Amino acid sequence: MKNTILIISFFLFGITTNAQVKNDSLKLSISLETDPAFWAGTLQNSVGFDANLDFKFKKLQGFRFGILGYSGKWSGAFGKQLILTSDFKEDNWETQWNGLGLEFQYQFKMGLKRGGLLTGVRLQWNQFLYNQNDQKKGEANHFVMTPQIGFQWFPFKKLGLYVLPWAGEQIPALGDDRIYINKTFHATRKLMPIITAHLGWEFSF
Repeated sequence: MKNTILIISFFLFGITTNAQVKNDSLKLSISLETDPAFWAGTLQNSVGFDANLDFKFKKLQGFRFGILGYSGKWSGAFGKQLILTSDFKEDNWETQWNGLGLEFQYQFKMGLKRGGLLTGVRLQWNQFLYNQNDQKKGEANHFVMTPQIGFQWFPFKKLGLYVLPWAGEQIPALGDDRIYINKTFHATRKLMPIITAHLGWEFSF
């Protein structure tokens, strides 16, 4: 009888421990994501880089935060329209865009087990290196705030793959207003609307 009770006790302890492990395994989620649009915009010049590393803790219900970094050279009509102000009138500008940042978001589940509506803000440092005819002509650095709204969607129930379309606007708050290039001043601060979709993978622990 004592042996039977002992076996049952160990069995119940094993079930309880296993359930606890399963619950504990969901305490932390780590996401690694990138912006395919950034890669596409810089590919014609060289291979660019764009990555986000984001974290969610179960105890901090709904909060998501992370770090981001990016680097790439932009040129052509799209690069000029996105980055340069109207003071850069010539068509042969190439702009190296480097940056680091933090992002803080709150997620509304909307009845979903994973994903949902995201609202938040990015705090970014942008560095722009202005090149013309393969010569560096100037440099501008900005501290930028980027309000954003998006939706994290997991198309597969059992996979960590997700798509995160979002929109926002980069608002330069501090930094170089203008720089002196080719014997004239060029304004460097510019509101930059962002509409894109990130691709990522979420790992749960």
